[in-house]
Amino acid sequence: MNALSLFLALAFPAAASGPIDVEMARLAAQGFRPSGGATARTRKGEVWAAMLRREDGTQRLYLYIHDSRKVKTLHMELGGSQKLELDSIHDGGDLPDLEGDGGRIVALRTIMPGLDQETLVVLRVINGGVEKLGRVSGGRFKDIDGDGRLEIVGRERPLGALFSMSCRSFHTMAQAAWRTTVHILERGKLVKASERFTPFYDKRIAAERRELSGIDARATDDYGGFLGLTLSLYFDYEQSGRSRQGWGEFRRLFPVKDSDPAPVKRCMQQMEGVIKDKLDIPADW
Repeated sequence: MNALSLFLALAFPAAASGPIDVEMARLAAQGFRPSGGATARTRKGEVWAAMLRREDGTQRLYLYIHDSRKVKTLHMELGGSQKLELDSIHDGGDLPDLEGDGGRIVALRTIMPGLDQETLVVLRVINGGVEKLGRVSGGRFKDIDGDGRLEIVGRERPLGALFSMSCRSFHTMAQAAWRTTVHILERGKLVKASERFTPFYDKRIAAERRELSGIDARATDDYGGFLGLTLSLYFDYEQSGRSRQGWGEFRRLFPVKDSDPAPVKRCMQQMEGVIKDKLDIPADW
């Protein structure tokens, strides 16, 4: 069944001609209408991922497997305070077999409005059942090394959205301190594999260096943005297995001059201590 057929079946369920039609009619009676979906035909039956929505904004995702005799609900996700959407790998209406082993991937994004926070939930349907592979903050499927296989690039704030630092006469936020991660599907598992993608991180590091080269740390009106960018630079080094090199580069971006007043020197030392503690940086680095 293609995406259009699934949409029509959900929107206009037939008169109880089979178990799946009965299920669709039940949901329609509750006011749910289709807003997206994807399918795959497997040896155990046809798999449906159906995104449904009511006029009041209520959302649900149902994951079914069915044949002509029975329908089984494999998974259900409730919207509630979070928004639900299927990942772009399902834009063609398919549940892809990304590993070539017969397992079908269902990728669902949960979004918290107003918090700039989203999570990719990755499920795998195989042998008639469902496996919950994991969750990736800010996850997006991308082919980052051009080999034709999709990776998942994640984005998270390890220090939190409200991380800030203060000295006696200085205060700054660092909302832009993002850590980028890389995950892969491997042998039916979701595996964090950032250290295998050094060229990907090298490109990010080069772009961040170019951006930082145009900023005067002592004159910028957006010190929090500067701090966030330098921390993101450190995280790219850290994820690619070069934490110590990244910390050295971070420190070089905050030089203390002999001509600096004593309060400025104390503030810089205090800020460095706070960050080292937050990032678990060894004392001798």
